[in-house]
Amino acid sequence: MIRHMALFTIEPDVSEEIIAGIFTDLGQMGQHIPSIISFSLGPHSSLTSLEGLNQGFTHGFGMDFKTAEARDTYLPHPARETVKKKVMAIVDGGINGTIAFDCGI
Repeated sequence: MIRHMALFTIEPDVSEEIIAGIFTDLGQMGQHIPSIISFSLGPHSSLTSLEGLNQGFTHGFGMDFKTAEARDTYLPHPARETVKKKVMAIVDGGINGTIAFDCGI
């Protein structure tokens, strides 16, 4: 399994309504990209994370794929590109304010 994760910091002037709409779009990607087998997303939870190591990242998501090949079908998918543009429009620092990380066997 491959876990694909992304962390980012949303610009402070972006409304919760806009964030919620984009997160709805993120959560619905599995309807368009069948290689996504599970998905989670949300804001950093300072209430439950006692480590304090988020380094300023405010939001993130993670998704699982059975194989690297399955993940590779997600990366150029038009549904992903549409949502990626929306996310990048509200990320503080754009691509430089984002970490994408894949791990797994």
